Amino acid sequence: MSDTSAVVRGTGFRAITRYQWLVFLVVWLGWTLDAADFGLFSLVLRPALTELLGFPATGIFSCFALLSVIAMLIGRETKDAPLPK
Repeated sequence: MSDTSAVVRGTGFRAITRYQWLVFLVVWLGWTLDAADFGLFSLVLRPALTELLGFPATGIFSCFALLSVIAMLIGRETKDAPLPK
C-alpha cells in the first residue's frame, strides 16, 4: 500500500496555495480598513473639537482628546483578551 499523503510541494512562496493567498488578501484588506478608520478619526479630531467647542482646541482640550483616543485603542485591543488569573 502506498502512502499518498506525503505530497512534495515547492518551497517558499510556491508552497502557498491560491486559497491561502486569497485568505491573506482578505485579512490584509480588513486590517488595512480597520487602521484607516483610526487615521480618519485623527484627521477630523481637531476640526470636530473646534466646531463642537466654538473655539480652537489647543492645550488641555487636545490633550484630553488624545487621551480619549489612546483609551479607545487600549479598550479595543483588550476587549477580547483573556483576563489574568
